[in-house]
Amino acid sequence: MKSRHHLSPKDWKALGKSDRLVELVEAAKLRRLRNGATKRERAQLEVVDAPPILGKIMRDPGSNARHVIDSVKTLDTLAANGAEAAAAGARFEITINLGADLDGKPVIEHYSKSIAVNAGDTDPGEIDTTDVIAAIATSKSTDGGNGGHI
Repeated sequence: MKSRHHLSPKDWKALGKSDRLVELVEAAKLRRLRNGATKRERAQLEVVDAPPILGKIMRDPGSNARHVIDSVKTLDTLAANGAEAAAAGARFEITINLGADLDGKPVIEHYSKSIAVNAGDTDPGEIDTTDVIAAIATSKSTDGGNGGHI
């Protein structure tokens, strides 16, 4: 991550001290596990090895006819590049650049939704902070209401 985002050692160290960032990263990892994104990405890496294996089964004269047919069907599915193949993972993405706020920070809104109709679709870049907000709301103040740290 450090090299991907070109972070200096100073910035990297500062990010490591941020409890909030650690919570958000952990929440994103958990969300990706729950919505299946991690599993899909790992499967995509492994499925690259499948076509040669399926081709070998398909061409082997000693293979059971059912296995040959299954190999052909699976290879056909892997080779599909039609609308149904694209629609399965396609997303409609909108990025809106609203300029900058009063401090000069860029204000950019990003939305990502599945093209296929899916009421439970969530933006893969969106972090679910429901648990974090609930934890903050239920934390007891130890400063006597003076506005200090919780």
